[in-house]
Amino acid sequence: MSEDNSFVGKVFLITGASRGIGAAIARQALAAGAKVVLTAREDSTQLLHEVASFTHERAGHALVLAGDINDDNFQHQLVKTATERYGRIDVFVSNAGVVHFANLDDTTEEVLDHHLNTNFKSAVSLTRRVVPHMRYNTSIIYVTTSITNGGFPMLAAYAASKGALKCFMQCMAVELAPQGIAVNAVAPGPTQTEMWRRALPPGALEHMGGKILPRLLTGEFGNPELVASTVLHVAKTPTIIGQEILIDCGYTIS
Repeated sequence: MSEDNSFVGKVFLITGASRGIGAAIARQALAAGAKVVLTAREDSTQLLHEVASFTHERAGHALVLAGDINDDNFQHQLVKTATERYGRIDVFVSNAGVVHFANLDDTTEEVLDHHLNTNFKSAVSLTRRVVPHMRYNTSIIYVTTSITNGGFPMLAAYAASKGALKCFMQCMAVELAPQGIAVNAVAPGPTQTEMWRRALPPGALEHMGGKILPRLLTGEFGNPELVASTVLHVAKTPTIIGQEILIDCGYTIS
């Protein structure tokens, strides 16, 4: 856990914060002194509260707002409530995402829309709502995927949605830099999160992991806490702009 206090008084808004990478980012931000607004689906409300209350020392510095990130009304209420509570947003981390494995025959319009709406469109619309509440020397970080740097079977819809987010990030980096907003992405590779286990049939993750592991130069899968540490480092480094930072244990280079 980070002992850094660089974020004392800073306000984070983190989507997809109930589990995995999003929860790890929230915990580290709270430990570093930040005020954190956490959001995820309504069925994750209890998990969000558990993340928010993981440390007694930071009790009262987390705001939980659960809802559908694809819903415009919820996005409006999320930003309105967050800014009424804390006055501004210093770091926006767009982490909410979905993944479903589908071969070409099963990559229907419904499958594409499911990925694009949550992984891309919701991030774009929420960015549009958040930016007016950001000041100079603030940060936006999108969680993408290392798969945008190389193909992987049955993940075309997922990769396409994250690839669109990567391109959006690069354009926003140029557009928002004059306002003092640094825009970047972190791209996790093989990482131990529940999202991937839920997306695959029983036993499939272990089978896939057996094929991936030999390519990992670290000799093991990544973990959410290490990804979160990178996110916080990027968030406090204003000279990092327009970058997608790979955190893939050497998978794409091996």
